[in-house]
Amino acid sequence: MVNVVAHRGASAANPPGNTLSAFAGAVTEGADWVELDVHLTADGEMVVHHDPVLADGRVLGELSAADLPDVIPTLAEALAACSPLAVNVEIKPDGVDALRPTLIAKVVELLQSEPTSREFLVTSFDHDICDQVRALDPTLPT
Repeated sequence: MVNVVAHRGASAANPPGNTLSAFAGAVTEGADWVELDVHLTADGEMVVHHDPVLADGRVLGELSAADLPDVIPTLAEALAACSPLAVNVEIKPDGVDALRPTLIAKVVELLQSEPTSREFLVTSFDHDICDQVRALDPTLPT
């Protein structure tokens, strides 16, 4: 079986990636999975953006969600936009270190609240992040 994974949504057809239009486009284009990147803002909002720093140099983990450009969705908004597709949630290790435990816990909590019929995979280039996810929910694939 071959699965089509829309990296950051259908970002080629609906740029830029990691936006609601890219995630909705993945559904329209017939993807099976969506991959997205998640960070935490200073006020505790999970947002979907590839890099920990905005194009203007501001750091996501030092900003409130209200300070972000409207094009950056929350993780909950992104999950709704690409429903019912399976989702690979990549927890980025390059954000503000002090926010990482909260980000991991909030991601796990949100995914646990989603319908059990929906498939999720939590990934990271930092093995400690995956270990922490498994410690919080051993049933959540990493």
